[in-house]
Amino acid sequence: KTFQPPKDQVLRSQALQGSWAVIFTTSPDLTSLGSLPLPGWRTGRVGQAFEQCGEARNEIDFWSPFGSRVCQTVECTWELKPQADDSFKTELTFVGSSTKLSKVAGLDVPAPPLSLPLPPAAGLFRVSYLDSELLVQRTRAGADGFNVLIKEDAEMRPSSP
Repeated sequence: KTFQPPKDQVLRSQALQGSWAVIFTTSPDLTSLGSLPLPGWRTGRVGQAFEQCGEARNEIDFWSPFGSRVCQTVECTWELKPQADDSFKTELTFVGSSTKLSKVAGLDVPAPPLSLPLPPAAGLFRVSYLDSELLVQRTRAGADGFNVLIKEDAEMRPSSP
């Protein structure tokens, strides 16, 4: 049996809303995060959040070997793209970017994020599978890839940068 998304755009939108964490990827833009140019630093949580109001965030945490944490967030808008063939496609339009040093040596840092505008750009992904716990996306970020994400509960989700 193949995945058949809801035909109704409202139901599709509601199913996608929430916070999702990447647990597996073949997307080059994410697999490249495994080799950071900073010695000892590693990539932590990578995720996406889709809000009912049409706002979205791509989120990446980076950790140093000494307990420092940098949170990178790309603010977006999102919308479902109607398709004649019933495929489930979502467009992200990139709006801005912020970087926040949120921990130093494991201690919280009360500093505001550094926010930067982004040049107009958009990305499109196809939803290959979606239920209340699992999201599978097909992407074309430089090359074909796919992302497997799990839904995060509010108490599981790290605090925003």
